[in-house]
This record gives sequence, structure tokens and C-alpha cells, in this order.
Amino acid sequence: MASSNPPLSHILFVDDSILFCKATEGEVDMVNNILDLYEKGLGQQVNFDKSSLFFSTNFSQGARDCLARRLNIPHGQGFWEILGTEI
Repeated sequence: MASSNPPLSHILFVDDSILFCKATEGEVDMVNNILDLYEKGLGQQVNFDKSSLFFSTNFSQGARDCLARRLNIPHGQGFWEILGTEI
């Protein structure tokens, strides 16, 4: 997201969610903690087989791989694939 835009943390759909965070180990750990709390509190689990990570184009491949391993989620090819629509 552009620094001039208002902050955006998430977008929720009927059965999909998009979470936004800075691509740092600390923020990724926070997302993991939030997902753990969600699972414990509501008894619902994230389907990591259907989950994807997306990074800005100027983010290095090595850093992408590191954060993807930390979350145990692959990084996707196209942002809109997560919604079932390829643009």
C-alpha cells in the first residue's frame, strides 16, 4: 500500500479474508499469533492449503521465501486468484 494511503489491515468476504501487514518477521509473528488466538477462540482453522502470500514487486525473493516459510504459506502468483477471479 502507498504510504500516502490510509492504513488498511484487512478485508473480509463471506468465506475469505485478506490480511495486510508489513513484511517483517515481527509482523509475521503477530499474524501467526492472531491466527492461533482465532483458532483457539472460535474453533475454526485456517486452510493453509488454500492460503497465499503476496508481496510488493520490490521485495527480494530471499526475503519472500523466508517469510513464507515462517508462516508456512506459499506465495501466490496473482493477487486476485485468492478471490477466485483472475484479472
